[in-house]
Amino acid sequence: DLLGRKLAASQTASRRELDTYAQKQQQLQDSIAQANELIEVKKQQLAEARVWRQQQEEYEVLRKQITAEQPRHETQQHIDAADRDIDSIRADIRRQQLTYEVIAKKCAAVQHQVEDLLNSFPSAADAPAEREGA
Repeated sequence: DLLGRKLAASQTASRRELDTYAQKQQQLQDSIAQANELIEVKKQQLAEARVWRQQQEEYEVLRKQITAEQPRHETQQHIDAADRDIDSIRADIRRQQLTYEVIAKKCAAVQHQVEDLLNSFPSAADAPAEREGA
């Protein structure tokens, strides 16, 4: 009877130890599963952080390129100055064209007067014939 009780007590203790072992093993498996889930979450966060960092680097490159250019108002000032220069040159060309036209008209008038003067005098070929007749 004592041996039976010892055996029963030993079986009960062994079952408790097995149950405790099974519980601990289940807790360990749960902890491993949670750790794996956490690892996956962290991997996703890391991937997102890498994408964000790459975008920030690209934005920084673009920002530097943009700041290297002149501001818009300065560029517009240069364009306005170039437009004023072009307008001034066009005005000069127009004045020179008008001056040329005036000079061309004066030259044509002088040429016409010279032709009239030349036509009003007897020609050199006609002059000896008139002298002989006189």
